[in-house]
Amino acid sequence: MEFQNALVAIKKGYKVQRKSIRNRLNAVCIYLEDGKLVSQQTHPLSEHKKNILGNITTKSLLATDWIAYKE
Repeated sequence: MEFQNALVAIKKGYKVQRKSIRNRLNAVCIYLEDGKLVSQQTHPLSEHKKNILGNITTKSLLATDWIAYKE
């Protein structure tokens, strides 16, 4: 899906991530927490850190491979 559709999914309570990076060690999902966009590491070997999302790259905004993240 495109990023604008991913934002709609985030507003509905879903977590989203890029399909192309989901198997990378630095893969993250994005979701809404307390009114802020948060990114969280998703790879099983990562520390699963959460960070408030400060920026989104143009490449991510134009990507069409956004998917709902399932834990």
